[in-house]
Amino acid sequence: MNELLDIIQIEDYADTREICCGFLEEAKGKINLGYLGLSCLDELKENIKCNKTNMYIIDGRFPRKKRGIIENLAKEAIEIIKSNHKDAKIVLFSGDDNLKNTASRFGVEYINKQNYDLLEKKIREIK
Repeated sequence: MNELLDIIQIEDYADTREICCGFLEEAKGKINLGYLGLSCLDELKENIKCNKTNMYIIDGRFPRKKRGIIENLAKEAIEIIKSNHKDAKIVLFSGDDNLKNTASRFGVEYINKQNYDLLEKKIREIK
């Protein structure tokens, strides 16, 4: 398939995925919207090779399998993304401030989940 998307998001909460998709719809004026919301690490593995994106937005804690146990999988998700798309823009969007160090180690941006305004600004910067 190899479709170019604006955002691929890994987030176990559907409400949070809907908010981010809404930001993108507003930013793009609903024209050429490209969004893929994933709920677990297995879905990332299934989709990583067939889709490219302008930005990955990943939660810090989400299940490995659909409806699985919530785990801290940010590091593993970043490694999977970088091994497939080394220059990928990644935003770690999590309520766990302990993940700032993980973001820093991997050279990705960290935004706390309480700061939706900053996330919306990042989404609006997508060309």
